[in-house]
Amino acid sequence: MQLKLEYLYKDMVTTTIWADYRTRQIKIQNHTDNMLHRAFGVNSSPSFTDYENFLEERCFPRTRDHLKELLRDLELDYYDPLAIVRKTHGKLAGDFYQIHFADGEGGSHNEKQKTESF
Repeated sequence: MQLKLEYLYKDMVTTTIWADYRTRQIKIQNHTDNMLHRAFGVNSSPSFTDYENFLEERCFPRTRDHLKELLRDLELDYYDPLAIVRKTHGKLAGDFYQIHFADGEGGSHNEKQKTESF
């Protein structure tokens, strides 16, 4: 499975992420010089583990009270950061960042963009 994600600050795409789940490779393209708005900050060659950590950082914590109820509200059976981010767009209270998926599931900032291969 290959995914293309767009990381946005407000309405500006700051980082495009291509994730290949079969090979566990990540490719990114930053669209801003502002390190604070980039998905991986100064890291220009993130690993797949960095990507997984990034997704989890855009979710509510695994240790959150009433976790089962939150997951049920999202129609999820278990804590899966990718599935949670698809449902919530990675939006967190108090910041202006979000994640859109270019495959149509979970929406896309620019529906004209297609998933690219590595």
